[in-house]
Amino acid sequence: MEERKEWPIKLMWSSPILPKAGVFTWLALKKCILTGERLHRLGFLGPFRCIMCKKAEESLDHLLLQCEEAQTVWSFLLGKLGWMVPLPNIVLDLFSSWNIPSCRSVFSSLWLVAPSLVVWEIWNERNIRIFQEKEDSVESFLLRVERAIAESVLAAARNHNLAKHPYTSEDKNIQANWLLVNYQPVNGYLRVNPPLEKEEVKWEPPTKEWIKINFDGASRGNLGTSGVGVVARNDKGVILFKGAR
Repeated sequence: MEERKEWPIKLMWSSPILPKAGVFTWLALKKCILTGERLHRLGFLGPFRCIMCKKAEESLDHLLLQCEEAQTVWSFLLGKLGWMVPLPNIVLDLFSSWNIPSCRSVFSSLWLVAPSLVVWEIWNERNIRIFQEKEDSVESFLLRVERAIAESVLAAARNHNLAKHPYTSEDKNIQANWLLVNYQPVNGYLRVNPPLEKEEVKWEPPTKEWIKINFDGASRGNLGTSGVGVVARNDKGVILFKGAR
């Protein structure tokens, strides 16, 4: 009889976790994502070789854990966490055995957000390679994973109450090892802000007797609701035309 695995709810639905990464992890652990193996079972014609390593057929466990590139990402993460344990061959086993700190500190959410963001970023890279025919270097891929994790940790640590959950030696190690994890204690709370590069931007008039047209646009998602605005001024800054749609 197959042993029933403990369902890692905290690694999918805890508040610090990026919602889309948590939902994807839930679908992945239920084996509902459209890997090559699942497409084959649904009757689609292959080949369904792994786009990451190009050596094996693409199954859920291969893509997110067994593949050479996935192993590189997981080994990188475990090294950054200082938690060197053998990796299992099944994604559910990895999530079920994941180390979740019992006590809360400033950056303890790192352990909660990291696994779901790793599988989410592996899936994103897989799709970029298939549909956009682009491929990041290993270094760039690892940097993207690290940045995604660090930004989620920063978001969870904003307005952290140091009286309830003090800054610990573990937090100090995390801060030293991870990108963007900077903080500033203010009146007993933790104010966390990524470093910002400020640049003054102002409108410059065109050459005398010329007209300058400025425009900008935005879209809610790819092929979503869009808008555009335009304004025309002369060399004295007088608005000659403006419009939006």
